[in-house]
Amino acid sequence: MKNILTIICCVIVSACTLTPGSHIALPVATGQFQEDGITVNVHPITLESIQTLADDSHNVIDFDALQNIKTNAITPYVIGIGDVITVVVWEHPELTSPLGQFRASDEQGNVVYEDGTIFYPYAGNVYVAGKTVSEVRTILRSRLQAYIEEPQIDVRVAGFKSQKYVVSGDVERPGVFPINNIPQRLLDALNLSGGMTINANINAVTLTRNNVQYVLPVHDILYNGATAYNILLKDGDVIHVPENTARKVFVMGEVVRPQSVQLDNTRISLTQALSQAGGINELRADANGVYVIRQHHENEQEIDVYQIGLKQAYQFALGDQFTLQARDIVYVSASPITRWNRFISNILPSITSIRTLDDISGSN
Repeated sequence: MKNILTIICCVIVSACTLTPGSHIALPVATGQFQEDGITVNVHPITLESIQTLADDSHNVIDFDALQNIKTNAITPYVIGIGDVITVVVWEHPELTSPLGQFRASDEQGNVVYEDGTIFYPYAGNVYVAGKTVSEVRTILRSRLQAYIEEPQIDVRVAGFKSQKYVVSGDVERPGVFPINNIPQRLLDALNLSGGMTINANINAVTLTRNNVQYVLPVHDILYNGATAYNILLKDGDVIHVPENTARKVFVMGEVVRPQSVQLDNTRISLTQALSQAGGINELRADANGVYVIRQHHENEQEIDVYQIGLKQAYQFALGDQFTLQARDIVYVSASPITRWNRFISNILPSITSIRTLDDISGSN
């Protein structure tokens, strides 16, 4: 019997280290420490820390860089190679349509050749690439004045072929779209491509221009009225809408239904994520041990751990203000009594076996 008591006492003394299951025990309540070469930053969730995180959330989008492409200056369309130009000389149909009614409808214009010129009767080869219709009209009027007194000329672009942009990714109709004389912006492009799909991640839409990639604040444009960032498109722009399926939050530990929570294009708070997991398990959870574990966005060897208790009403309100990010891990620790009960349930069969053996040896 003494042997059994000795064994039980030794096991109880070491219970803290033998307790099965995962448990987070932070050496500091706030600050920084090292663990296996990883830097761990511990932050209590407070109103101040929530505001700091809200300010830092915009760091994903480089608004300073967007200033280089954000412009409201609308410039006239610039003619390029492949465009089709129509020229109308009033009261001179023989110049407007030299072949008259026998000219096919798709020939009612002058294609800009590879050398940037068009041919027009009496004006000869006219270099039009890189010029606006107003500039081309001035050139033609100057050349035709030798043959026509005060020529009245109208110049239009009938076919927009030289300037294009691309929309790819999670949109209904990805493809290549022409830029015409009507200024087109980011939302126009998304609308022409059929709109974004249900799986689109509007928080990570990118624009590539001149080999530089910009993350666009589409969510702010749509929901917060940030129309200043509804960028005017230019030739060669590539808009990419990534998918959203990989954006998840993982809720683990002492909750009713541990699960991964799919993020949509709206914010999800800590309180919402716990609610979707059925809430904390009131019988087993340590309400003071709710953690959000997040990979540091600049350093792979660094993580941030945010801690909050959920015993008071105001703490639930704080949790509802704490916005989760993709790949966050929400962990709810087990209460001390839960860890103890698990420990006892694991060693009880061993104690019973030892006692049985002791009884057998005593009877002999």
